[in-house]
Amino acid sequence: MTGHAILDGIRATLQSNHITGVGSNPKIGLWGYSGGGAATQIAVEMQESYAPELEIAGAAMGGLSSLTKASDIFSINKGPSAALIPAALLGLASQHPELQKSIDQSLKPEWREYFYTPLHQCLQESTVLFQYQDVLGMFHNESIPGLTAELTKAWNDETEHRASKIKAPLYVYQSVIDHLSSIEGIDALVRDYCAQGFNVHYERANAPNLSHVKYGILGAPGAISWLQDRLDGKKASRGCLYHPDTTSTLDPDMAALYPMNISYALYGVVSSSV
Repeated sequence: MTGHAILDGIRATLQSNHITGVGSNPKIGLWGYSGGGAATQIAVEMQESYAPELEIAGAAMGGLSSLTKASDIFSINKGPSAALIPAALLGLASQHPELQKSIDQSLKPEWREYFYTPLHQCLQESTVLFQYQDVLGMFHNESIPGLTAELTKAWNDETEHRASKIKAPLYVYQSVIDHLSSIEGIDALVRDYCAQGFNVHYERANAPNLSHVKYGILGAPGAISWLQDRLDGKKASRGCLYHPDTTSTLDPDMAALYPMNISYALYGVVSSSV
């Protein structure tokens, strides 16, 4: 559904001149980080089969997931980002009734209201509420195999429509200490893209202070600059380019784009120990 929504959104935009003033043949770019990076990845992987008429000048995606199967999400249980487990389950359940049924049948009654709170609050609030919680412990233990099976079915249904060829040049950026992803998994993903002949610029951030959230901020200027070159008509490098990103501080030019209170907040996040 995610990839379809993005590609259909582009199609709709191309037909919106009477509303938006967008021309009939604009340069198209995609950019996303974390959940947005996953959405961008799905869209470019299925574009050739679902929307071959679109010409995407470039796609930048960072903070990617290294999950290879649905149940890998359970590896973050009892961790700082455990909130992503209910968020993922409930998100998929909204489109897959059998998974929804399995969740309802598997949850212990005393945890039901708590588990459903991500539907009514932002991710940051959910992160605070669920961090280091035993989310799997909110389910009847004997129900977890069945719940996992329904999760796997939903996951496979959402990911089986990807194309085998990516037409757009890619910019991939990832921190080596991202706690949500194995850097080895992302390295393997990039190697696979390169082996298939895709054009990939890979920024592999090695600074020791770059958490998932921090690199979402610090890595943005590089992604924007690369994507702007594509939108300006500059050709991306052919083949694969690996580059060690040593960024560890916030680009002042980026901070200056925001009101002062937001700039201060960004500096606060980057300088924190989390």
